[in-house]
Amino acid sequence: MINCSFHDLVLLLDRKLDLDKQLEVLEHLDRCSICRDAVYQITRDRKTGTSHTFPIFAA
Repeated sequence: MINCSFHDLVLLLDRKLDLDKQLEVLEHLDRCSICRDAVYQITRDRKTGTSHTFPIFAA
């Protein structure tokens, strides 16, 4: 079992994972509703051109 990884989800959607890693992430998506929702939201945001960015605060 892998931990949730936003980075891996983005790489999956960008088709930048090797086959073994793709299968690992897809198997994780079968079990993890949080990551499935994240994939949906990323895909939706990309289609609508909206993205959620957070400002970088200077210390």
